[in-house]
Amino acid sequence: MARIVALDVARTITGSTSSPIFQIPDDAKTVGCQVSLPTVTGTTPSMTPTLMHSIDGANFSQLEAGTAMTTNGSHQMIVPATTKVVGRYLRVDYTVTGTTPVFTGVNATLQIL
Repeated sequence: MARIVALDVARTITGSTSSPIFQIPDDAKTVGCQVSLPTVTGTTPSMTPTLMHSIDGANFSQLEAGTAMTTNGSHQMIVPATTKVVGRYLRVDYTVTGTTPVFTGVNATLQIL
């Protein structure tokens, strides 16, 4: 059965940042991440989510990159290739560009199997 873990709930993001860190359980076989943007404002706003992982909780590297999200109601599912080794700690990095970008109500969840 899949476990759903909320990393960000109705968060407002105005610049590049990271979600809180989550430690996955020992029995996890696969992970995925869903990001949604209810409201987007600004001039040419863009936010690219990247699923990051770490073995020690301090040094993170890219597990899988998402694509740029630019419109209200955008949803994106990021699923790393099953051949990749996943570190014990996960977070989502958000790279934000544009003039006065505001992403309101950002939700990010992990799906753990």
